[in-house]
Amino acid sequence: MRKNNNEARDELTRQLAFCAVAVFLVGGASNPVRAADAEVVGDGSQASDVVESVTPKPKKSAAELDEDLDEVVISATKTATALVNAPAAVTVIGQKDMEARNVARLGDILTKTPSLYLGFPALGQTQGSSGSGNFSLRGANTQRTLVLIDGQPLQDGNSSSIDWRTVMTDDIEKVEVVPGAFSSLYGSSAIGGVINVLTKKPTKHELTIRGKKGFQDAEGEDTSIFFRERFANGLGVVAGFGYMDRDGYTNEYNVRPVTATAATVANPVVSGAVPTTNVQGAPAYIIGEKGRSPWTQMNGTAKFDYQITDNDKILAGWSFSDYAMGYTPFNSFLRNAAGLPVYSGNVNIDGHRIGLSQSQFVNSAPLYSATNRYFTNYEHKFGPGSALKANFAYIDREYSFSTVSTAATQFNGAGTLTDAPNAGLDADLQYNFPLHFNGLPFARDHVFVTGANLHRETVDRATFRLTNWRDPNSATTKTTGYIGETKIYSLYAQDEISVFEPLTVYLGGRMNWWETEGAFEQLTAPLTRATYPSRGTTNFSPKFSGVYKPLDELTLRASWGTSFRAPTNLDLYSTSVISSSTSQTGFLTTQSDPTLTPETATNWEFGGEWRMNPKVMVGATYYETLMKNLIYSKNVDLSLTQRVNAGAARIRGVELSFGTKPWDWLEFYSNYAYIDSNILANAADPSSVGKHLTSVPKHMVKAGFIATYRDWSGSMEFNHFSHQYVQSNNSDIADNVPGAPSEYSVVNAKLGYKINDMIKFNTAINNLTDEKYYQFYLMPGINLTTEIVLSF
Repeated sequence: MRKNNNEARDELTRQLAFCAVAVFLVGGASNPVRAADAEVVGDGSQASDVVESVTPKPKKSAAELDEDLDEVVISATKTATALVNAPAAVTVIGQKDMEARNVARLGDILTKTPSLYLGFPALGQTQGSSGSGNFSLRGANTQRTLVLIDGQPLQDGNSSSIDWRTVMTDDIEKVEVVPGAFSSLYGSSAIGGVINVLTKKPTKHELTIRGKKGFQDAEGEDTSIFFRERFANGLGVVAGFGYMDRDGYTNEYNVRPVTATAATVANPVVSGAVPTTNVQGAPAYIIGEKGRSPWTQMNGTAKFDYQITDNDKILAGWSFSDYAMGYTPFNSFLRNAAGLPVYSGNVNIDGHRIGLSQSQFVNSAPLYSATNRYFTNYEHKFGPGSALKANFAYIDREYSFSTVSTAATQFNGAGTLTDAPNAGLDADLQYNFPLHFNGLPFARDHVFVTGANLHRETVDRATFRLTNWRDPNSATTKTTGYIGETKIYSLYAQDEISVFEPLTVYLGGRMNWWETEGAFEQLTAPLTRATYPSRGTTNFSPKFSGVYKPLDELTLRASWGTSFRAPTNLDLYSTSVISSSTSQTGFLTTQSDPTLTPETATNWEFGGEWRMNPKVMVGATYYETLMKNLIYSKNVDLSLTQRVNAGAARIRGVELSFGTKPWDWLEFYSNYAYIDSNILANAADPSSVGKHLTSVPKHMVKAGFIATYRDWSGSMEFNHFSHQYVQSNNSDIADNVPGAPSEYSVVNAKLGYKINDMIKFNTAINNLTDEKYYQFYLMPGINLTTEIVLSF
């Protein structure tokens, strides 16, 4: 069971105090050496420390060529490659982008990415579990798009959800988004692509202090301090701490359906109900709001880097996040004849009998989550372009939430506590080396990437009875629980071949051995215990890519590859049993399937970019993805719902992009995505066949500008998303109603002024047009934040 908030915060305070003392002692014993001129590439290393691609770099025939041409990325190939030569339409979000926009959490950084739909794009204001909301990239949802932090998967060990709160934004160097099939390099879940968050390394001096104040739906305060330094004795240090305290806003409502049952004289007439519809478009009433959910969040990091010799270096560190959500009283819109609020009983609304209970007004608070991540890596250079890297990372997560019983009231009553601690372990050994064959007329230059990887996920989930659902420490007996462990052992290799100067080919593949085991127990009637022995399967994910540059200004790409996604521990071992009057047995069982096998996908795409002149770029990509063996929930009978491998789906999409930089101080960007996703087969739910995949808008439009002129900076961004579906049969057709994702357009803007080299002020207005829209929850309305940034 989780620690209470005071215990957790006391422990974090002790850890932070230790790190502060360590940084002070190191700083006092060493003299700083500035490394501001060092060229930093994807993983934070200096360019000389990373194996370089053999792909020719673009020639700078004009002094005004956009600097993005020379942006170095590593996620697409695991080698340092110029962005323009990468074998994928990579999007890079760097320091300039992050400083120009209002960024509070990792998800806020990604809003301009083509074909990426974020379920809760609220610029850090969204509350509750929405910090880990669903998203999709090129039609592949959260579980089918791999999110990494410095190469380690962020997906949790329970359901593979992503918590955008995990990473301290001040510690992010840049984010590389690589769409397409990439299981050949990264293994499970890389069907839609890879989002790799690269954190800062101690390559230069930085000391930044931030203070932010929010207003309206962003009411609250943020503070942070971030420090990094490289000392003359070869030691580098990074330390940072951030704290967010938000009041929350009302974002969830009590919606009751209009019943066919006529009210009687015994049902008191009430007023105040607001007519609406449910997600299927049937008449309903909004009868109240579930209150605000204030929340606090802490993030921190401490890293130490040491250059042992010219050819050897080591880095080790720790980072954490801690999130706690509370609650405020709910509010009923209904009033009786005396003008008093009504919360319970059978009432008369427009002649319909509507049954009420206080539990219907309750939101999902309290909720708590925390992560601690420990990591270390070692690198040895054998010679030019040849290096051995060893990486080890372990992430420990806490996650718990409360639910209410039907008899619960606003401040007390029975409930349940679900506690799901889980962990992930990753170990990776990678060797990069070049080869040159003088005797061959073509394909003389090669860069090989080979490696071995272990990924392990564990979860120990349990549900307890609560005597008071508002107090997680009132837990008594355990009712259900499961444990699960999945492991993937992998060997991978890639050969980057310079066939001739304009053409580079990538041939690669990854062999995966997947193993899983677990157990489940139900401690209430009907009593159930089951242990599932270890089993597994193998998967091979090949990929072929080509990059052709007939002109310096033109890049053409094509690729074909396969990917897979292993079932989650939740898919495999979580079973719940509840009372049900519609069941023949009196119980309804929602059952996982411990025999599930991995989903698979095949992807091909082609496209490219044309830099019409040094200031203008246009790009286009067409892709198709065929997914098979998809996991769905099947209604076996009135007593049993079961997870099964039952489906297939096809995604076809087009991405168009345009960018221009008419002056050095002004940059425009825009992109459009069309995603046609269709379920081809689904034995679990035949009514879904021919329908769109869930959480996938058919149209996305994103545009904006970033400006920096003398001491002023500013940005404005526009995002539009067409309607999305939550239900696989697409029956949720209503738009802009509680509980349903809306079609919406939102505009955000930010303006900054630098007083001097040490002080800068920023003001941001989010949802500038005050668009009202839902992503299940009501998203924030127009809100304002002001910020002061001190740099030393």
